[in-house]
Amino acid sequence: MIFTKNTPPTGFYVYLYLRDNGTPYYCGKGKGIRAWEEHRDIKNNRGVWTPKDDSRIIITDWDLLEIGSFILERKLIRWYGRKDIGAGILYNKTDGGDGTAGLVHSDSHKAKSKATKIKNGTLNNPHKPEARQKAMATMKERGTHQSFPTTIAKQLETKKKNGTLNKPKSKESIEKMKATTALKGDGWRNTPEAVAKTKQTKLINGTGSGWKNPPGTGEKGWATRRKNAALRAAFLSQSA
Repeated sequence: MIFTKNTPPTGFYVYLYLRDNGTPYYCGKGKGIRAWEEHRDIKNNRGVWTPKDDSRIIITDWDLLEIGSFILERKLIRWYGRKDIGAGILYNKTDGGDGTAGLVHSDSHKAKSKATKIKNGTLNNPHKPEARQKAMATMKERGTHQSFPTTIAKQLETKKKNGTLNKPKSKESIEKMKATTALKGDGWRNTPEAVAKTKQTKLINGTGSGWKNPPGTGEKGWATRRKNAALRAAFLSQSA
């Protein structure tokens, strides 16, 4: 099929930008008109130029779930290789997929990043409210902040039953939330009683100070998150 900016592919897709000699110089994934949008950030001197000739924009796969586009993007980047690490012909700066795996930062970038963190007071304190808000925004963008699809379905059904599906919060509810936040304070976490109870539970379970998760637990957790995100995406696409 022939796709253009006016007739883009359905669903998520993977695309390649070609040189004049027909070899690819960039691989990406997107949705809508992403493949035809300008990728070059002139101000910060980064990114690649988007071809002006549509024949040099190739859609390799389409009508995908987002997780499928991540997998195929990584596969193509691995196949053609990256120029910045001397392994191929693509100008991609990461290995593709969901995240920045494989990204190589220059020494000047690291120094600038450290200076910014020192200026903002976040060098050794990455969990400030602003950082948590940014992390939540990222999880919302990736679709990994919500519950398992069956839980989402149950929540939607309950809201429909109660007539609160698209109902905005009442003024009284908003005022109550504000009052609760003001009472707890910005730095509030748990009450002393809750902290003491948590410590007691850890002592009973043998998971107190010095406890480390068994080998492989972290990888298993991330695998579960990715699986749930894929199932959620599939569920939402079927419900749309």
